[in-house]
Amino acid sequence: MHSYSVVHRDIKLQNVMMSDDTDKAIPKLVDFGFARIIGPSDLLNEHYGSHGYTAPEILLKKSYRLEPDIWSLGVLLYSVYAGALPFASYDRKEMDKMVCEDPVEFSESGFEKSSKTALKLIKHMLHKDKKKRPVIEEVLESPFLQQAVRRKQEVNHKEINSPLIPKPKHGLGIRQLNSASVKLSPVRPIEQNPRKFSGQFEISKQQ
Repeated sequence: MHSYSVVHRDIKLQNVMMSDDTDKAIPKLVDFGFARIIGPSDLLNEHYGSHGYTAPEILLKKSYRLEPDIWSLGVLLYSVYAGALPFASYDRKEMDKMVCEDPVEFSESGFEKSSKTALKLIKHMLHKDKKKRPVIEEVLESPFLQQAVRRKQEVNHKEINSPLIPKPKHGLGIRQLNSASVKLSPVRPIEQNPRKFSGQFEISKQQ
């Protein structure tokens, strides 16, 4: 997306859908209603985004290009570990102040077993200064994601060569043979904790 100079401007968990209902599903980014193609010298200043995922430069009414998407992806990655947003408050103004001024904390229990490379990447993506955030190519080449890719490849290799998995017939691949469903556990509603996600998220099948 960024390689085509497209900024999404509303990346959040609710806008991520899975390609199918198997454990091989691929996450897909949806809802490009706020997206825009930007030219080499274009600077944007519109206030787009969702509460909790909006980058500091947007809240401060500063110009931007692709940087807010990196911030939102950082919030999303943080949330995967914590089950909570990095900055949240019942008061909108207070929350905006936290986003713009407060440091990122990793006090949630989900970070107890997280790797140093994961924490480093999240901190980098959630840097207050947009110029000091990584571009998407740096995110994809980060040690954390590269390690995740290698682990996934190792798992796939073991599955393909496992004697417990029947050999494909009539052109069916390993993806068709494994029908395990993807599930997300319910989390506490926002009334209990403003940082926690509201309600239960459902993975929808991408048509």
